[in-house]
Amino acid sequence: MKRECLTIPTQLIEIYNQLNYSSKKILSALLTGKKFTIVELTILTEVPSVTSAIRYIREAGIPVADYWVYTEFSRHKVYFIHNAGK
Repeated sequence: MKRECLTIPTQLIEIYNQLNYSSKKILSALLTGKKFTIVELTILTEVPSVTSAIRYIREAGIPVADYWVYTEFSRHKVYFIHNAGK
């Protein structure tokens, strides 16, 4: 997967600077406007604990949305940020 150059929106710079390294990597991916599963975020960012990083991002005040996807034998969440990447 190609890595993209990302500019952090001005209103998020202060919050971004307070996050740990793993959370910054996850937030940068989510700010592209794409939707990701845990597996996709793990592969893209090489962060071993994606759910913890998302929890820290949410606690910092950034609303990370999610929804469940159900298949015949499994289920998983998809994470995204509304209006990101626009």
